[in-house]
Amino acid sequence: MALLENQLTTSVSYKTFTCIPTYLLDLLKLKANDERSIRHQTLQIINLHPDFLYTITLLHGSDKTLKAIDIVNRYNFEHFCEMIISTVIHKKLSGAYLKKFDFEIPRKIEELTKKIRPNGLSSNPRINLLFTYLILSAIDDHGPKHLWRYAEDFSKKISPLQGYINTNIYESDWMLFTLKLVDEAVGSSNLVAHIRKKTTLNSILSSLNLQTRNTVIKSLINYANSIGEEHLLCQDFI
Repeated sequence: MALLENQLTTSVSYKTFTCIPTYLLDLLKLKANDERSIRHQTLQIINLHPDFLYTITLLHGSDKTLKAIDIVNRYNFEHFCEMIISTVIHKKLSGAYLKKFDFEIPRKIEELTKKIRPNGLSSNPRINLLFTYLILSAIDDHGPKHLWRYAEDFSKKISPLQGYINTNIYESDWMLFTLKLVDEAVGSSNLVAHIRKKTTLNSILSSLNLQTRNTVIKSLINYANSIGEEHLLCQDFI
C-alpha cells in the first residue's frame, strides 16, 4: 500500500521491478572494445546460458548446420544485441521467442535512443540495457499496447539535458535513469542548476519531501534488482 501512496503523492513516476534474462543482462554489460574480443565474450555468455543458445538457434532454425560461433560471426555486436532484445521483448508480448528476426522493435529503439547518444554514448550497449528495462517494465505496468510508454517519455525528457552532462562513463544507464527521476522530482530548471553546481545526489535527495525521496530510492532499487546491480546503488551519478 505504501508504494501506491508514493505514486499518488509525488510527481515522480514509480518504476517497478521487471525480469530480464540473465544472458541479456550479461550481453548488454559487455564493454565493446574490438569486434574479435566482443565476439569471444559473447560466445562465453552463450556457453554459460543454454536458454541463450536456444534463443539464437530458434532464430536461425532454417539452417540446421549453423553453430553458435557461426551465428555470432554473422553479425556485428550492435546488430546482434538488437536481435536478442527483439526476441526477448517479443517473448514478453506473445509468450514465444521469435523464429524470424523482426526489424520493427530495433528501428523504434534506435529512433528513441539516438536522441540521447551523443559522443561517448554512441557505442555503449548499456543504453540498450536501460531501454530494454523501460520497455519490459511498461508492459508489466500497463500492458502490451503501451510498451513504448516509458521509453518515449524518457527519451523526450532526457534529450534536452544532453548538453549539461558528462556521458563519458561506463554505467551511463544509471546516470540517465537517475537524472530522469530527479528531473521529475525537482523540475528541469532546478536539475540543470544542480548539475552546474555539481550538487551530489545525496544532497538532492535530502532536500526532497519524504514521499518523493522514497519513490526515487525505491525506483533506483527496483532498477538495480532488475539488472542485477544492487552494489551500484552506493555510487553517485550526478
